Amino acid sequence: MDISRRGLGLLLSALAAAPASAAPDTLRPEADALLRRLSDTLARAPSLAVDLGVLREVRMEDGRTVTLLSDVGIALRRPNRLRADIRGDAVVADIYYDGRQVTIHAPLDNAYAQAAAPPTIDGALTLLSDRLGVPLEAGNLLVADPHSRLAPGTIGEVEPSFTISGRPAEHLILQSGEVSWELWVEQSEQALPLLAVIRRGGYRTLLRFNDWRLGPQIEDRLFTFVPPPNVRRLPLATRTETDGP
Repeated sequence: MDISRRGLGLLLSALAAAPASAAPDTLRPEADALLRRLSDTLARAPSLAVDLGVLREVRMEDGRTVTLLSDVGIALRRPNRLRADIRGDAVVADIYYDGRQVTIHAPLDNAYAQAAAPPTIDGALTLLSDRLGVPLEAGNLLVADPHSRLAPGTIGEVEPSFTISGRPAEHLILQSGEVSWELWVEQSEQALPLLAVIRRGGYRTLLRFNDWRLGPQIEDRLFTFVPPPNVRRLPLATRTETDGP
């Protein structure tokens, strides 16, 4: 099966209609080995960049389910630099992490907010997701050890190979608690992720990974927010322990 970027919506429909098969009750050794190869590839990269096409199903207030689309550009330099540019139906934002603070810039509103951040990318991702309510797509692939986030508590197996835009890929079918997810990983020494589908609470998110770059030279200025003229600085609300998920 060959899947192009223009076919992401059709893929969501096809996945919904796919027949179910009996699930394994462990993480099969070949699946764990593939996750570890993928993790090692990403963890070894001193810097990386990737573009994502994202389709996310959400429930509207009137009960209808709609699909929101966005493009996300991510760049990082280990151990403490991260940048994400989000352009989507619901969110237009730029996220900067410079090792000291996280900045969220909303260019359409000509506003930004900042918060002090931990000294590592792992800590900054946790801050964004758990305290600021801004989970970054594919965040579990960006940490220092992706395998430690992906494998524990996960069961699943590797299915026969697919082709993603002409690139042979291995198909992981996985379950982590109440979250089911699939990952298509390139059949190569690097084992880079090409496509992911996550199902949580009856809703699906599809991630299409485009143009992985491992080890690029990235200047500090990409991770440093310089307020544009007349931009407003707003307080950044954080979650408390009683706010819930």
